[in-house]
Amino acid sequence: MRHVGVLTGLAAERRIVGSNALALACSGADSGRAEREAADLVATGAHALLSFGLAAGIDAAARPGAIACPAHIVLANGDRLATHRPWREGVIAAAIAAGIAVAGGDIAATDRVLTTAADKSALSARTGALAADMESGATARAAARAGIPHLAVRAIADPAERALPDWTRSAVRADGRIAAFGVAARLALAPWDLLSLARISRDANVGFVALRRVAGLGAMLFDVR
Repeated sequence: MRHVGVLTGLAAERRIVGSNALALACSGADSGRAEREAADLVATGAHALLSFGLAAGIDAAARPGAIACPAHIVLANGDRLATHRPWREGVIAAAIAAGIAVAGGDIAATDRVLTTAADKSALSARTGALAADMESGATARAAARAGIPHLAVRAIADPAERALPDWTRSAVRADGRIAAFGVAARLALAPWDLLSLARISRDANVGFVALRRVAGLGAMLFDVR
């Protein structure tokens, strides 16, 4: 089995996959940091890269809790980088055998949190992707430079129609943890966002449940054939 480096955006995602992964990095939901962390995983000996965590649904078919394991990562410039087919097929087969449904469709790379339904719709129209995240583009590019396999396994959290408050763009600390005091301060100034926070939390919890089920595949998740 190859040495797999795993990149997440959140500390909670890292904890879910951590007991199985050989090398872990967390970007803190920062696209620039994601690029550096992905490159460091390769530099420190990773023979394959996995992007693991939540994703935003950008197509109406992407519902909270759905697992995406895409054939391609669509970059901002329109390039489509293929994920490792045997690895992907193995993960999907193991997921289906465990009763985990896997959604079809690609993942689009984004360098920011998508806070409006219009942002999500525009990215979906431009890329044809099902979902978007801030780490899969980094792992795909780093893997392409190194000539090693890469894969993305992401659970949909906020669906395409869900708008997020602007402050969610700064709600994650550099270590991947939620900036709880900062969020509380923002809510004190905009208490009407409490309903949005409740919806975001509900979507994220559904996504985390799905991620835990996938992490339960154990070694099969890291079986790079």
